[in-house]
Amino acid sequence: MSDSIITAWNAKYYYNFWRPILGIFRVPSIHHIDQAWTSLEAPPDGIGADFTPAFQAYLSGDTAFGTAIFQSLRLFYSRDTILFQFQSNEYNGKIKDSNTGRGRPALTRYYPSLTAAEIENAEKNVSLNSAYFLGTVHVPQNLIWPYFSNDILNNSDEYWVEIDLTDPLFRVHVNRCIIDQLLPKQLARLRVKTRPQFLNDTKRNHINKSTNPHLIAEWRHWIINNDIEISFDCFWRNRTITDDTILDHRIILEAYRKEKYVGSLEKFSNTSCEKATLINKLNPFLKKFIRELISHWYNCDWFDEAFNEFFDDSETDMKIRNEKMVNNIRQILKSKADRKILFVVGAAHLFGNNSINSMLDEYHIKQIDSPSENFPSELCTQEIFEGTTNEIKAILNDTNVESDDNASAA
Repeated sequence: MSDSIITAWNAKYYYNFWRPILGIFRVPSIHHIDQAWTSLEAPPDGIGADFTPAFQAYLSGDTAFGTAIFQSLRLFYSRDTILFQFQSNEYNGKIKDSNTGRGRPALTRYYPSLTAAEIENAEKNVSLNSAYFLGTVHVPQNLIWPYFSNDILNNSDEYWVEIDLTDPLFRVHVNRCIIDQLLPKQLARLRVKTRPQFLNDTKRNHINKSTNPHLIAEWRHWIINNDIEISFDCFWRNRTITDDTILDHRIILEAYRKEKYVGSLEKFSNTSCEKATLINKLNPFLKKFIRELISHWYNCDWFDEAFNEFFDDSETDMKIRNEKMVNNIRQILKSKADRKILFVVGAAHLFGNNSINSMLDEYHIKQIDSPSENFPSELCTQEIFEGTTNEIKAILNDTNVESDDNASAA
C-alpha cells in the first residue's frame, strides 16, 4: 500500500490536474457559471463544514491503494470469491450530516467478491449504475443452487429476466400455443377431462353436442384464459420449490418472496413457444442426461469453452434478441440510476462477439463470481470437460441421423 501511495502522489504532481472546485470557476471557456456552486466532496463526519482535499484530483489515491490492498488479499487467500460486508464510519447510524444536522442511517454494503468491492472503490467518484448480470441455465435448480452464491439476489432491488414466465399474460400466450399444436384426438381428450370445470365456470348444466363449433370455440377461449395447468409448472408463482423446479423459475420465485420488482426484457414470440415445446418433446432420459451435463459445465465455469464448441455466434435469431434486450437494458440503467438492478438471462446470451455484454461496450463489465467455490474442484478437470463434450456431440449426431432417417421415410 505504501508503494501505491508513493506512486499515486508522484503521478498527481506530475499531471498537476486541478480539482473541480478550482477549475469550474477558473476555466474561461465555461459561461453562465453558478457562483453558488460548492463542492460536497469530503464530508467531515459531523465536525465542521465539507472541505476539498488540498491535493490534485488526478489520479485517484483511493483507487491506487484500494487496488493494492485487494490484490494483496487475493494473493494471501488464493481466491477472489470471498463474501464480506462493509460499513463506512460516515454511515454508521451515529454520525450527523454536516448539512442537514440529522443523523445519517446505518448503511452496510455486501460484496460477493474482492473484485466487486475493488471496482466499486475505483468508480465511486463517477456516477455509474451498479448492476449485475446473472447467466442461468434451464436445468433443475437442485443441480445448481447448492453451489450458488445468492448474495446478489439479496442485494438487488429489481430483477429483470428474459421473460417473466409467471406473468398471467405470458401464460395465456403459451396456453394458446400449446392448444394450437395439439392433435385432434388430444384436444378431444382434454375437452372431456376439463368438461366439469368448464360447465361450472360457464354456468352451464350440460352440453348437448360436444362437437358444436360454437361450444368448442367457447371452450378454447375458456381454457386459454383460465388458470388451467395445461402448460409447464414453471408458469406458477405459488409453486412449491422442489428438486425439479427449473433454476430460472426458482430465481423468479425468490424475487417475489423477497418482494422484489420483476420485469421482462423480451416480449412473447412464437419462437419462445416453439423452443419450449421442442424441449418438452425430448426423451425424458435424454433430457435429464443433457441437463446434468449442462449443469456440470455451469458449475465448473466451462460455458465459454462450451459456447465455442456448440453455439453459432452469428446466429441471426440470437443476435436480434440480444440487440433488443440491450436496448431495453440501456433504458433501464438510464431511468433507474438509483436502483441496484439484476439482469437474469440465459448464459448463452453472455458469450461470443454478439453477446449482451459485448454490445454494452460503453459499460465496464467484469466476471466476478465463477466458478462456484463450493463445487468440488476435482470434478472440473480438462479430461472431464473433454469427455462430457464428446458425449454431447455423440448425442447430437445420433439425433441428426434419426431426423434424417425420419425425413427419408416420410
